[in-house]
Amino acid sequence: PAWGATASLAGLADQRRLSPNIASALILLLLGAALLLWQRPWQSSPDAVVEVPANASSVLTQQFRALSAASSEAEFADAAGSTDDARTFAREVWSAREALGARDVGLRYIAGGDVADRADGSTSASVEVSWVAGTDSGLAGETRTSTVRFRLDPRADGTFAVRSVKRSSGSLPLWLAGDVAVSRQAGVVAMAVDGGVADHDVEAMAVEARARVTKVLPKVAGDVVVVAPHTQGQMAALVGRKVADISQIAAVTTNLDGSNGTAVGTVILLNPAVFSTMDRRAAQVVVSHEATHLLTSAVGTKAETWVVEGFADFVANKKADTVRLYFPPDANTLLWVTDHCLRTWNRINVI
Repeated sequence: PAWGATASLAGLADQRRLSPNIASALILLLLGAALLLWQRPWQSSPDAVVEVPANASSVLTQQFRALSAASSEAEFADAAGSTDDARTFAREVWSAREALGARDVGLRYIAGGDVADRADGSTSASVEVSWVAGTDSGLAGETRTSTVRFRLDPRADGTFAVRSVKRSSGSLPLWLAGDVAVSRQAGVVAMAVDGGVADHDVEAMAVEARARVTKVLPKVAGDVVVVAPHTQGQMAALVGRKVADISQIAAVTTNLDGSNGTAVGTVILLNPAVFSTMDRRAAQVVVSHEATHLLTSAVGTKAETWVVEGFADFVANKKADTVRLYFPPDANTLLWVTDHCLRTWNRINVI
C-alpha cells in the first residue's frame, strides 16, 4: 500500500507539471506585456518627431524678436520654448547676460530653419546677435555683432524650442558660450566659463601679473581682464577659429566677438587644454606676458613684433629691479638717457 500511494502521488505531480512549450509561451507573454506597459504605444510621445511648420521663417522672425525683447528670465524662457533643453538654455544664457551686464541685446533671424536637416526632425537657423557689455565687465565700450547658428526643435503648437547654439561666421558671443561667472577686484576682472580652468587660480595670477607690469610701468592704466573657458572648443569659438588653429596656444590677448580691435574690450583668453598642463610658475609667466600686451595696448600696434614680444618676456620673467623703461620726449633727452643706460650695470634698459 505504501508503494501504491507513492506511485499515485508521482502521477499527480506529472500531471500538474507544465510542459516546456507552455512555460515558454507564458514567459513570452509576460515579456510582451511588460514591453507594452513600458512603451505605451496607445499614448502619444512628447518626443515624437514634429514637422517643421510651413511658415517657419515668419515664426522664427517673431520668436527671436520675443527673445530680444525679453526683460526677465521668465519672458526669455517662454520665448525659448517648452522643452527641457530650451529651459536649460534660457537659464544659463540669462544668468550669463546678468553676469556680464549685457544690454541692448538683439537676436535677428536671417535664414534657415525651414527644413529639418537631422533624423530627429530638428533644424538650424542663422541668427545675427548684437549686444553691449556692462560697464563693470571689462568688455564695455561698443556694440558687438556676430552671426551664430541655433539648433531648433519644431513643436506641435507650430513654434520652435531652442536646443543649442554654436558659432557660424565670426566668433561666439561670450554669454552664449556657457555658464559665465565674473569676479572683480581692483584692476582685475576674471571670467570663468563653465567653471574655467581646473587647478589654477586664474584671478590670483591676474593680480600678480598686474603687479609685475605696474612695477615696470607705474603709470599704466586699465584692468587686466582674463577669460578662462572650460574647454578648448569654447576658446576656439570665442575667437572664431578652428580648434586646430589654437591647439598649441596657451593664451592670447585679443578682442572678443566683433569688437573693433581697440584697447577697450581687449582680454586675455586662456586655452585650458594647454594652460592646465603647466605648473604654477609657467602659468604665471604666461599670464604676466599677456597682461603686458593688454596694459600696453599692444593688440593691433604697428610696433615690431620682436619689440612687443621681447618686452613682454622681460616683464614676465625678470624682476622689476632689473628692468628699466624710458620714454625720452626729444633728441636731447634721448642722448642723456642713452648715456645713462650705457653706464649702468646688471639692468635691462628699454628706450
